[in-house]
Amino acid sequence: MHWILAPEPPVPQVCVPIIDDLLASPEFLAAEHPMTWLRQKLIVNDDQIQQIAALTVGQKDNCLWSAVRRNRLTASDFECILAAVKRNRYPISLYKRLCQAYDLSKKDAIIWGLCNESVAVDKYRSFGDAVVEPTGIWLHHNGVLGCSPDGMIRRPAAFGFHHQSPALMDIMQACNIQPEILEVKCPYSAKEKTIAEAVDTIAEFCLEIQEFRGERIYKLKESHPYYDQVQGQLFVTNKHACDFVVWTPKDFAIVRIPQDLVWQRNISVLADFYFHKFMPHLQQ
Repeated sequence: MHWILAPEPPVPQVCVPIIDDLLASPEFLAAEHPMTWLRQKLIVNDDQIQQIAALTVGQKDNCLWSAVRRNRLTASDFECILAAVKRNRYPISLYKRLCQAYDLSKKDAIIWGLCNESVAVDKYRSFGDAVVEPTGIWLHHNGVLGCSPDGMIRRPAAFGFHHQSPALMDIMQACNIQPEILEVKCPYSAKEKTIAEAVDTIAEFCLEIQEFRGERIYKLKESHPYYDQVQGQLFVTNKHACDFVVWTPKDFAIVRIPQDLVWQRNISVLADFYFHKFMPHLQQ
């Protein structure tokens, strides 16, 4: 009968700040320098980051994931923010997107991706008994940037992958740099094509061909929004490499992408946008 009398296990206390709660707090409203106060309150440590990633597994089906994500900048939006900063133009459509004012859940491309993501992950697992675990939202230490990878890789695909930066292949192997995050794309525009056909016929397709030592291999276009998403994920999670998967019913490709150290400067650009542009918009 001990199990009947034993106390219920404590509900995990989430120590990661919820943006809406901070903005409504008396301390924020009374602060002499509210943005400085907010910056300090949003900073998170490694334990908090790991806790929230674990508690938000399930992502869109987890209400805590939605609460933590709300009014933070996430990696899927990094490209449109960086483009706006570069142009120094911030249309209302950008803020609506960042505030999740658009319902994209019924769009064909979104439905297609959601329906086939698990198929693509299972396919990835077949490349040398790869091990992938589900994850939730990861936060940068600044507390304002986040990302939700499609999986955390515990054992990567052992074969069948292409190197984004083949010139770094030997260095990655010598330093034992392995992919730790998985990002999956199931492009609706290529649902009836092989990846090679999509590269040849779809101008906005995310992959392109590069030549290296007489071989033709795939790489993720650095001009494509997915590149900013992947690099954002790597620097938010502080991981060294990502396996980027493209799946169609007819084909499958893995591109192994390392951190781009030049891209890292965008972390401060995104944080500055958050406090100087996005946060004033929220307060209107």
